[in-house]
Amino acid sequence: MYNLASIVEDNVRERPDKTAVVFDQFRLTYQQIDMMASQVAHGLKAIGIEKGDKVALTCPNIPQFPILWIGILKAGAVMVPLSVLLTKREIAYHLTDSESKAYLCFQGTPELPMGENGKAAFDEVGRVSTSTSLPQCPAPTRPSKACPP
Repeated sequence: MYNLASIVEDNVRERPDKTAVVFDQFRLTYQQIDMMASQVAHGLKAIGIEKGDKVALTCPNIPQFPILWIGILKAGAVMVPLSVLLTKREIAYHLTDSESKAYLCFQGTPELPMGENGKAAFDEVGRVSTSTSLPQCPAPTRPSKACPP
């Protein structure tokens, strides 16, 4: 099956050092994206995600988004993208309706409490097997080793 993950893998073979993601001054190559996405895929498989399982994702438009998306695809799963603006009730609905087996959610900020809403929804639904809260990264002008892409 040909999907976004296989397109990245093709680019790794043909042009591994070509820039794939640009975020302000930050750059990631196809090879870097592929390596990090493979780590995500292995992590998902380690928690029991199998081919065809659904993995919900709440993530702002930052470099981690394509890494997580491609990692989900590499694990053979289907990504269920959830808007960062959803409320607890809306997230709970989508987790249930999509039959997601796992939920990845960024912590967010006081102004945009993605993690708080996501955790509350996850707890309410109860049938999603795994939830992971991903740390919110600082602004791209202030790089941090604590929050690599």
